[in-house]
Formats: sequence, C-alpha cells, structure tokens
Amino acid sequence: MISFFMKHFLNIYALIFLFHLGTFGQSVQCYSDQSDIYWLIGSQHGSKRLSECDIDAVYNCHGFTMAMMENTCSSIPSCCTVPSWNTTVNTPYQCPNNKGIDGGTWRSDSKYVRINSEADARIVFFEINSPGGHSAVKTTSPFASTKYISKYGTDGPLVAHDLNKSFYHLTNRYIPNSMEYWTYIGSIQGNEIIEIGSLYNYSVQAVSGVTYSWASVNSKFNIVSGNGTTIMSLSKCQAEEVSVSK
Repeated sequence: MISFFMKHFLNIYALIFLFHLGTFGQSVQCYSDQSDIYWLIGSQHGSKRLSECDIDAVYNCHGFTMAMMENTCSSIPSCCTVPSWNTTVNTPYQCPNNKGIDGGTWRSDSKYVRINSEADARIVFFEINSPGGHSAVKTTSPFASTKYISKYGTDGPLVAHDLNKSFYHLTNRYIPNSMEYWTYIGSIQGNEIIEIGSLYNYSVQAVSGVTYSWASVNSKFNIVSGNGTTIMSLSKCQAEEVSVSK
C-alpha cells in the first residue's frame, strides 16, 4: 500500500514538474510583461500594437525587416496580411521565408543599400545599448507624421510608431546620432551563365534615392549599355566559364 501511494505521489509530482517546464519555456520567448504600459504603446506615444507576442514568434526586428522586404506574404492566404497602421496581423506574424527568423542584421546583404534621405528610405536602422541595433520598416499612415513598424526583440509585440518614439527611444536606449536610412533593391535579375557572342540584359529594382553603377569584376564582361541606369546590357569577354553574381 505504501509503495502504491508513493508511486502515485511521484507521478503527480512529475506532471506538476512538466507543467512548470512548459510554462518556463513560454516565458523565455515572450517577455513576462506584455502590457501597453510596459512597452509604451498608445496614442499618447503615437504608437499602436499590431500583433501580440507568441511562443512561435521567434523573429526579431531584423527578421521582420527581411520578411517584409523579401516576402510580404501578401499573396499567401494561409499566411499573414501585410501590416500597416490600419492593418493588424495574425499572431504570431509568420512568413514561409527563412529570412523572417531571428538572426543577424540584413545590412551586410547587397540587396540592401544605404541612402542619405529619410524621405527615400524604406528601412531605418539605429544603434541601441545592446548588441545588434534595431531596425524598422516604413509604413503608410493616416497621419502627417511617417510611421514605422518594428518588432520589439524576440519577446515583445509588433508595433507601429513614430521614428523617434520607439520603445528604445522612449526608454533612452537609443544611441544618439546613430540613425541610418536604407532601402531595398533586390537581387540582379538575368541569366546566370552567359556565352561569348551574345548580348544579355540584367536589371534591378528602380528605387528613389539610389544611384546605379555597374562594374565588371576582373574585366570578364563588357558593359555595352545602361551604366547609370537600372537595366544594363553586357557581353562576355573571355572564353572561360564565368557567371553573374546575383
């Protein structure tokens, strides 16, 4: 009889222990305080919550930026809608794109170009007092001020806010004079393998605020026309097999 009760007690203890493990696992993904007060969200701050945190929402601000630029999911019914000031999104915000996952910054990717003007920017990046900095995506809004959308870490919500009134600005975590303006031009479009004697066209997105210049590495290609524009024609100069980096 004693062994029966002891076994029953141990089984109950094991269930309680597993329950606490599950609860702890969720708290690792979502910060314990998800209130608007903590994250400084509200009309008084010029901000609005667009998505709740979720244990499956493992993307951070950089993952969100890459997902928005490279795959907005707008044509995938089972995924989310494109967030804006007037459009909240599913929780968690997910895209079938491995770029929309927690990871490093997109700034080292050649598909993203730094520019001088906020007016032409699609993305902003700024340093905060923790590694990795923070990035936000410009969105349309019914207000005179331009709004931006960003994910507050991996453990916070998706929020629309004024440029200088993010959670990091309002809590003095923004590093002064570190603001950078960026845009997305995408990959080079065109044939990867070319042959001597033929002319090939290549292009990138036309984006305001960007100056375009094409160059041939090691003079393996001859740029026939289009330098300074978004569409360029080239021919192959050497007999060896070469490819165009995209």
